[in-house]
This record gives sequence, structure tokens and C-alpha cells, in this order.
Amino acid sequence: MEAVREGNWYLSSARSDTIQNLQILLTTMAIPAEERGPDVFLWRSAAGNYLPSFSSKGTWEQLWQKTQTVPWSDVVWFHQTIPRTSFTLWLVFLSRLPTRDRLRVWGMNVQAICPLCSLEKESHGHLFFSCSYSAALWNLFALPIYG
Repeated sequence: MEAVREGNWYLSSARSDTIQNLQILLTTMAIPAEERGPDVFLWRSAAGNYLPSFSSKGTWEQLWQKTQTVPWSDVVWFHQTIPRTSFTLWLVFLSRLPTRDRLRVWGMNVQAICPLCSLEKESHGHLFFSCSYSAALWNLFALPIYG
């Protein structure tokens, strides 16, 4: 759909307040005209200038707020990693896994008991530090390497 027809703005109905505000702002601008040159897309770079090509890296760098590197980042993110497992491990380090205690807080109807040992309520701390079943797995896999 064209945004300009017969020298006037032609905008579809706004479906949100944000789009409505954008349309209001847009209508305060001059209508594109051939005598001023072609209407083209330009993308703002991290340096603040406008370029004809899009950069996902540049966009990411503008949107993401950089924080200090955590000491465990090299354990999670490295070249040979599988992204899915890195993401899960990242959630583990941040204590953000959707464990049953968290799911119940979010209002989901799930059983609270740990499915591994059936002895205590499932939580991040229980799964990784106090569950007898997961402790046996840690011992099975970690002892031959570190023991």
C-alpha cells in the first residue's frame, strides 16, 4: 500500500496508540515529492549517521544495553556450543528456569513435588543442589572428570 495518494497522506487505520502517535507525527512531515528526490529507506548506524543498508549487528548494538561480563560467561557461550544448551545453562546461572515453584507463582496448575525424587517441592535450589536423584547424576558424570 502506498502511504501517499494524489499528493496527500493515505494511512490505514491505526490499531494501537503507538501506531496512532506515529501517524500523527508522520502527518506533520512534508509529503514525499519526486522533485525532492526518490523516497528511500535509510538505517541509522551506531555512529548516528544514516546508511542505505541494514545491519542486524548495528541494530542490536543500538538496542542492547551493555553490562559487565559475568565470570561464568565463557562457560556458557563459546564457539563449539549448541545454542539451545547454552541458553538453558544461561537460565540456570540466572536462576530463571521455569521450575515448578516458578510456574505455580505464575498461576499455572502444576504439581509442586519434584518429579525426580518425589520427596520435596521442586525449585531451582532443590533441582541443582539438594535433590538426591540429581546429586547421583552429578556424581556419576562429574566424579570421573574431577574426582
